[in-house]
Amino acid sequence: MSMYENIALQLWSVHEDAENDLEGTLRRLAEVGINGFEHFKVPDISREDYAAMIKNYGMSVPSIHLGYELLLERWEEYCDFLLPLGLKTIVMPGWHPKNDEEYEWFASGFDKLGEKIRSAGADLLYHNHIVEFTECKKDGKPYWYRMLDDFPGIAFQLDCYWAKLGGCDIMDMLAKYPDRIRSLHIKNGKGEHPSCDIDKGIIDFEPILARAEELGMEWTILEFEAEPSDSYGFSERAVKYIKGLKK
Repeated sequence: MSMYENIALQLWSVHEDAENDLEGTLRRLAEVGINGFEHFKVPDISREDYAAMIKNYGMSVPSIHLGYELLLERWEEYCDFLLPLGLKTIVMPGWHPKNDEEYEWFASGFDKLGEKIRSAGADLLYHNHIVEFTECKKDGKPYWYRMLDDFPGIAFQLDCYWAKLGGCDIMDMLAKYPDRIRSLHIKNGKGEHPSCDIDKGIIDFEPILARAEELGMEWTILEFEAEPSDSYGFSERAVKYIKGLKK
């Protein structure tokens, strides 16, 4: 299936529900057409029970978001738990260095961690927010582009909305860095933090999804950062929109 059919939600969008009732949350998402999710933690259940739950609701787990400190301490445990379930990608949400020394410490460590995780059978991606394009500059080059040039082993999950607010052209980035941008977070807004429906904001996702599909990306990963109770309605509307774009 293509990105127009493989549609996941970052579970942080419904994190309170997922924390309190993971199975019920997956059921509600499946009912509105979501068939995958990007988790934000390893659930406190056995792998066998987790696998049965996912299968029961026709779900897949294309990726998981985990903080850097947790990854440094427990990456082998996470790989042992998740890789047999088909997980391919571990994503680390942004680290925001205050100066060059902190940048070098983090980026070099993240690069080495990526090598270890790849050797175990998964890919490690860096997920941006806005500061990667606006702060920690050296010779006029902001943090995201410094990592791109300084560490060829680092690959990225591009949060399209934060990149857009950081002054980036998403289509241009996909054209220039097709081998480094390996996943997208599909989120939209109207120039500020609260999310909106993906076809209502400042980004036109039709050409972006088409290009990502051409590049071989397998999943559309949605994120909704507004009223959590509307995350299910948002997901249902997003699935309808995305499937309507399929040629």
